[in-house]
Amino acid sequence: MAAVKKKGKLQSAFAQFGYEHKKLESHLVKIRKNTEELIKMMGSIDKNKR
Repeated sequence: MAAVKKKGKLQSAFAQFGYEHKKLESHLVKIRKNTEELIKMMGSIDKNKR
């Protein structure tokens, strides 16, 4: 019976780990997108100064 409970705890730990990293990946995608937009904006400002 203890092995079954341990397996359940392990599965829930892996599920939580996967959820947290999925959430982290979502945040990183947003940061990458914002960085690309910032690079484009800075490039257009640089072109306007010339």
